[in-house]
Amino acid sequence: MADMLMAMGYDEALAKAAIAQTGGDVQKAVDYILSGSITAPAGTGGGGGTAAPSAGRKLVDDSPADAEMTADSGETAAAAATGDAMDVDAASSGGGLKVRVLVCTDTGMQFSTQEQAARYAERTGHSNFEEKEVDAPPPPKPLTEEEKKAKLEAIKQKMKEKRAAKEAAEREEEKEKEKVRRKTGAEVAKAKADYEARQLAKLAAEKKREREAERAHKAKVKALLQQDELNRKAAAKGGAAGATAVSAAVPPAAAPAQAPPAETKVYTECRIQLRPPAGAGRPVTATFPATETVGAILSHAAANIPALAGQSFALVMTRPRKEFTQADAGTLISDSGLMPSAALMVQLK
Repeated sequence: MADMLMAMGYDEALAKAAIAQTGGDVQKAVDYILSGSITAPAGTGGGGGTAAPSAGRKLVDDSPADAEMTADSGETAAAAATGDAMDVDAASSGGGLKVRVLVCTDTGMQFSTQEQAARYAERTGHSNFEEKEVDAPPPPKPLTEEEKKAKLEAIKQKMKEKRAAKEAAEREEEKEKEKVRRKTGAEVAKAKADYEARQLAKLAAEKKREREAERAHKAKVKALLQQDELNRKAAAKGGAAGATAVSAAVPPAAAPAQAPPAETKVYTECRIQLRPPAGAGRPVTATFPATETVGAILSHAAANIPALAGQSFALVMTRPRKEFTQADAGTLISDSGLMPSAALMVQLK
């Protein structure tokens, strides 16, 4: 409420006092001030028991042009330099009421308080003042209803403009905040996308290494199987060559006699190499008696290959292809086709 009165040009202390004495009614406060029946609170106007000049004074714009104005001889100053000086054009009609003011002896400007004089001196450099008693300005003419309405409309318009300016500033602030939020969101999204791209590249590289390791393992197994096949063929050729040499060494006289059949070698042990799945460990080699069962090989695989713990698996011979499971556990190794050695792939079920 006091802000509305101050917007009309009244002193802050006077505006607050008028609002307090009229119960917060702006219209009544304006009428009360204009009636001249209210005085400014202590410390805001002149002293010495005289009437305060604030009720009838008017503030003027603060401009350098006003600061250069000087008082005419025998008359009071017509305008203020800083917005603190009083308009006392009607001082001659004060009706005998006196007020005490500070007058600048250099320019003739009048001030109702020492604070106003000090601000004027600080701003203009004029520091010579003297205290005088002058006629108080007469109370202003009461406003008509139309003038009151016009003043209130002006105040409302000014308040509306202030609110509009405040709302515009708030909208601009919200726009800036939204820009910051969008920028932050874009940066977070980009960082997330970069992280996911790095993770995908890492996963692809890991899968590539696994495929290369699997290919290398398969090539190694293939080479071992080929070597086993060559060893078997060499062993078979060696037996045939021995029989031929014995036949050739028999004298001609003994030719009619039938040569004894080549003695077949009997193997009592079987050498087994167990090859786990890729990445599940190194191959395991063990030797088993020919009289042992396939179940012994299955148990040895489960005990020595950690990846098979609690898993269902089978042992696969590639050439010729044959699969051994728990159903074959009772088969003798000598009857299983694994003699004298074999490489078995461990295959999870």
